[in-house]
Amino acid sequence: MSVYRSAGRRALSIALLVVMMVPSLGRAAGPGDLYLPLAAGGAPPVSQVRLTPVASGLTGITDVTHAGDGDPQGGDPQDGRLFIVQQGGQIRILKDGALLTAPFLDISTRVAPGGERGLLGLAFHPDYAANGYFYVNYTYLAMDGGLRSRVARFTVSGDPDVANAGSELAIIEFGQPFDNHNGGALHFGPDGHLYIATGDGGGSYDPEDNSQDTGNLLGKILRIDVDEVGGADCGIAPGRSYGIPPGNPLADGAGGACDEIWAYGLRNPWRFSFDRLAGDLWIADVGQASREEIDFQPAGSLGGQNYGWDCWEGTVQNPTGRSSACAANPPTAAPVHEYDHSGGRCSITGGYVHRGLGQPRLYGLYFFADYCSGELWTLRLTGGAPAVTEMIVTGAALNNPRTFGQDASGELFVASPTAVFRISAD
Repeated sequence: MSVYRSAGRRALSIALLVVMMVPSLGRAAGPGDLYLPLAAGGAPPVSQVRLTPVASGLTGITDVTHAGDGDPQGGDPQDGRLFIVQQGGQIRILKDGALLTAPFLDISTRVAPGGERGLLGLAFHPDYAANGYFYVNYTYLAMDGGLRSRVARFTVSGDPDVANAGSELAIIEFGQPFDNHNGGALHFGPDGHLYIATGDGGGSYDPEDNSQDTGNLLGKILRIDVDEVGGADCGIAPGRSYGIPPGNPLADGAGGACDEIWAYGLRNPWRFSFDRLAGDLWIADVGQASREEIDFQPAGSLGGQNYGWDCWEGTVQNPTGRSSACAANPPTAAPVHEYDHSGGRCSITGGYVHRGLGQPRLYGLYFFADYCSGELWTLRLTGGAPAVTEMIVTGAALNNPRTFGQDASGELFVASPTAVFRISAD
């Protein structure tokens, strides 16, 4: 326990440098551009961060990603398409700088949206160019009226800008006891397996203790093999439509812990991502009343980490008051960063490590934000160790940053509920 607390104090000891927006330096602003100055403490000199709008007039944006169809080697990073997920059940395409009128996918009649529910995540199969498979994460109402989360596979049609809405194959499903904390992010890892973020099922302070219960799928990061069948353990899988990757840390084959679990002790890991170069896993876990936290797994991790909730909220011990239940199940991993709710902050929005070669000043910085304050921050790790060596804070500038996105060349985007902005540095 003492290791956990001391690690958290090291992360908290990093000074926050808060700077206000200033006018553009040496470059004319484009229509709608936002300029966010960076205070660089050891980073390459950065004059400003520019947020350039690339899409607007949308509703309830929850995710922004690519299909791997861009040209990472050169040219305009916008050469590839951006896929923009809307909570109500549509996926739109930004192509050649324009938002296509027809949606790529429309499953609005199947989705139960509202609050933290809806169409929440999108990931394209690593072999999408060959098989046309992509995966979505959404909530829906079952026949008995209960709320469920479903990860489903769809296939693109003969038109690369239109999916076959009738091709749905349910991969994994699980019940939601409340209507919030639904997680939602999906990513294929460097190992080719699908990682799924699940929240603790909702309610305040995890009333059902789901996050610490390895016998269910809530409050976890799951890892499954979508190219195999017959391995389903705790998840409802029509046709047993996924496999359990060899090496999943809690797989026992004996009906104890859920074989699908990669990590647990999470409250609501709304957004997580892999560093496309290093392979590290970054998890931004939304807190309750005290702390917002960033968790980190280096590439090559064997999984099995317990991030502490609901026995810990960041470095706050026993936030629920159930000390007796928590004493026997200590966390095994400390956050690399946390912050409290001062200054109007309320909910972390995780992003990506910037790997776009077109923005060398931003290269290697992990971007994240707070939904309420609108602040954007960056962190940098050195030597592969989970210790923060610098922090850069911008003044509030963005209305409710909900998600970040990455294109095929590694350039980054941030989205409000209604608009998408490209991140760059002058």
